[in-house]
Amino acid sequence: NTITPMSPSDIIVGLYNDTIKLNLHFEWTNKNNITLSNNQTSFTSGYSVTVTPAASNAKVNVSAGGGGSVMINGVATLSSASSSTRGSA
Repeated sequence: NTITPMSPSDIIVGLYNDTIKLNLHFEWTNKNNITLSNNQTSFTSGYSVTVTPAASNAKVNVSAGGGGSVMINGVATLSSASSSTRGSA
């Protein structure tokens, strides 16, 4: 009963009709295999998410449509600032 962590993966999120695109890079914190005992049916492990701008021609996997926020169920919620200046956001 061995679980091998998945390879790192990327999800492209589009905001404001996909005019803003963000690359979310997901990677397991512990890259070692996880071994379950005979009666063990679950395990806990963490992952990290790195957010960077995506290329303008990147294919969007999750889109917020015309809005500025999107939820990836059980993973993350992304919301843009409500203003372009730090003091007003």
